Amino acid sequence: MECSERTKRRKISAKVEEHLRLLEKESMIDDLLAHDSENEYQLDDLLEHTESEDSMDTFYDACDQNCFENSSIDLEDENSSDSFYDFNISSFDDLDSENRVPGDMPGCDSDCDLHGDVCSDLEDDNDDDSHGIAEWAAEFNIPQTALSALLKILRRKGLDIPMDGRTLMSTDRSCNVANMAGGSYYHFGIENALIAELTSLGHLANVTDTLTLRINIDGLPLFRSSSLSLWPILGMIKEIPECSVFVIGVYSGVSKPANVQEYLQEFIVDMKAISQSGIVYNGVHFRVPLPDAFICDAPARAFLKCSKGHTGYYGCERCTQKGQYINGKVAYPEISAELRTDEQFGRQGYQQHQLSASPLNDLGIGLVTSFVLDYMHLVCLGAMRKLIFLWLKGPLKCRQSMKFFVVMSAYMVSIRQYLPSNFARKPRSLFEFSTWKATELRQFLLYTGPVVLLNNIPSIMYRNFLLLSVSMRILLSPALCSPDNCDYAEEILKLFVTDFAAIYGAEFVSYNMHSLIHLAQDARNFGPLDSVPAFPFETFLGKLKKLVRRPQNPVQQLVRRIHEKQKVASQKTTSVFSPLKQLHFSGPLINSIATWEQYRRYNDGQTLISSSRGDDCFSVGGRILIVRNILSHSGTVKVLCNFFETAKSFFTYPMDSSCLGILFVFNLSEDLQLLPLEELKTKMVLLPLKTGYVALPLLHYMLPFAIVEFINSGGLAVIPTKWFIGPEEDECYWPPARMNMAKAVIEQQDPHTDWATYKLTVKRKFATYEIARTKLVEYEQNTDVPTESDSTENMGRGKRKKRWNGVLEQMLRIHVCADTCTASIHPQVCADTSTASIHPEVCADTSTASIHPEVCADTSTASIHPQFFTIIC
Repeated sequence: MECSERTKRRKISAKVEEHLRLLEKESMIDDLLAHDSENEYQLDDLLEHTESEDSMDTFYDACDQNCFENSSIDLEDENSSDSFYDFNISSFDDLDSENRVPGDMPGCDSDCDLHGDVCSDLEDDNDDDSHGIAEWAAEFNIPQTALSALLKILRRKGLDIPMDGRTLMSTDRSCNVANMAGGSYYHFGIENALIAELTSLGHLANVTDTLTLRINIDGLPLFRSSSLSLWPILGMIKEIPECSVFVIGVYSGVSKPANVQEYLQEFIVDMKAISQSGIVYNGVHFRVPLPDAFICDAPARAFLKCSKGHTGYYGCERCTQKGQYINGKVAYPEISAELRTDEQFGRQGYQQHQLSASPLNDLGIGLVTSFVLDYMHLVCLGAMRKLIFLWLKGPLKCRQSMKFFVVMSAYMVSIRQYLPSNFARKPRSLFEFSTWKATELRQFLLYTGPVVLLNNIPSIMYRNFLLLSVSMRILLSPALCSPDNCDYAEEILKLFVTDFAAIYGAEFVSYNMHSLIHLAQDARNFGPLDSVPAFPFETFLGKLKKLVRRPQNPVQQLVRRIHEKQKVASQKTTSVFSPLKQLHFSGPLINSIATWEQYRRYNDGQTLISSSRGDDCFSVGGRILIVRNILSHSGTVKVLCNFFETAKSFFTYPMDSSCLGILFVFNLSEDLQLLPLEELKTKMVLLPLKTGYVALPLLHYMLPFAIVEFINSGGLAVIPTKWFIGPEEDECYWPPARMNMAKAVIEQQDPHTDWATYKLTVKRKFATYEIARTKLVEYEQNTDVPTESDSTENMGRGKRKKRWNGVLEQMLRIHVCADTCTASIHPQVCADTSTASIHPEVCADTSTASIHPEVCADTSTASIHPQFFTIIC
């Protein structure tokens, strides 16, 4: 491997500097020797730090005579010594000329083989050092001044690395920032942003040939003492869940852009062009269709759509309801107003709602349905925070006593240890609710709230809270978010808004509360609401803000830092690690596995299992278990566990909690059972309550991919779990051959009743498609392959044999949805009973309700109004 020209110059320059330092020290020694002995201590110190004479030999070794044949410096000349030392090191900069050829480069030319291996090793080591420091600086946002100071220290220690942080990070010297809309704007470009992201993703970019963008635009104040703010245009790739947020353009000014047309102009032109041509990366052509979703908060949506804001009388984005002025507030108490349509909005048919034509009309997208009602702001920071506020500081008719908050806060703090490590933030006191983040409010809504509030607030308020909690669990869960279930969630959200107005007052039915009734439509359009979340964008905005260190030229600062991070990210490599952690010898064990290795934790990047409290509760076949030990032997991993012997529904309003996988469990068995690791499919949140525990499925853990083996054919595939039929997950739908199989799976298309069905066994579920695809190859390689003479009767999956190497690539593109519960999640509760749909057709004699939309043929039905949907177990 040849040394690069830059490396050669750097090595020569470093050796010259080293030799000059030696000469300087020798001169100082001569001066000290010429004086009296008072300077002996200086002489000793100098001699102690003087390098050995071998350094000159090292210098000449690095600068072999043969390597200087074409150099203007002749080391063999008798006067070359003086002329060499007088040589200006900066003259090496002249070698940057475009006319300079490799053969003219001092150090090691293309014909120099004597020290080739040494140069190669040194270069690799130096590059590793430089890359490692650059990655560290980019990851921890180290300022350039601090980085440069560190580099100088490291160079004095002998590392051959750049002296300046800008050189190390390859910082751009200039960036073309445009003045527009009352501020500064820089457009990175959609193609550049996508290619940088695909480069950082590596092999994950091979998952799809379509890159659908999801856009976020929001304002970000930079400093508390200044009105300066950022308005970045951010994007994510729909088809690659592992994709991180990237920047398409960024604006900075003392307020939001004065002209939305000017602000969006470059983005719109760029989007139009790339949607027609696509992009080419590594020889592969990628389609880039128009964005299918804009994920913004309410003020940003009104700004981009040029419509009235959320405080206006006609502020609702989805319906034509006119707000009412009640007790000093604009409220929207109606739930049945006419819905807005994309066509009429595009024609500016809503004069009372629209202020002017939106520039996004030029893209031809639906400006009603494409703008997602972001549930992070709408539900978590909106509805949930308002409920807690009303309990603490609301009108007297709904305000709770101080004892309520003291008891609730004490309980919230006490259950911190029971929360899985999947939660970055643990429960805090209710007195601090004004500082709770959106993730904490979501945690309270879905997990801790139903347990904490039971028997601690009036029943009517608790039932109203359950309407919101249950509906959001349905709309957020990949397993439950089917069209029928979305209809039911919409009904109970309407009931929540109606009851909320009656309990707390109609004046509190603000824009956020009213918009809840429209959330189900987004779930129908995009799938589970977590598939179009604002959380990743909000997290990225926080990181973006830290890149601006001073108020001068914020856009230029951001451009340089982002380019630095992109260059470093392209050099990152993934490391291989063992998922088994914390080896121990303390048991428990059973006789059959007494010699197996014992571990306390298993974490393969998507699955976290532990014998410690919080990460030890799972559901297997509808039964709740506690992990006691993790065991490994010859690559096989199993768990020892105890099952709860008794389980029953936690609540029956507005539906039976067992249909959602929520159970009240007690009587933990002392018998240890051994299970394969793969059977731990659903992680649970286990919270103490009186004499037992409440187990709630962890929605974040509902794995969206599964590898299945078809019983008749023995074939393997990755499929969406929403194709599963029933809680046992032993049968699935399979699309007809005329469909594009890869597209059907990647887009998680809903199964149709006319699809074929096949029996199967689930091998394992995964958090990402890429991991499932990789594991599928391993499963296929470790499975016996039938011969061509094997029977072809009802092979399943389109009569595909297990020997499917020829079509492996297509099957590798197949997707899966989360740990499903298309029927009742807990068969031990629903066994031998008829099933009722979560959509309020109900079996008269059932003991539980099925989430699968099939309905018993000979049953009576209950009223569609959710308050009558009560199941008695």
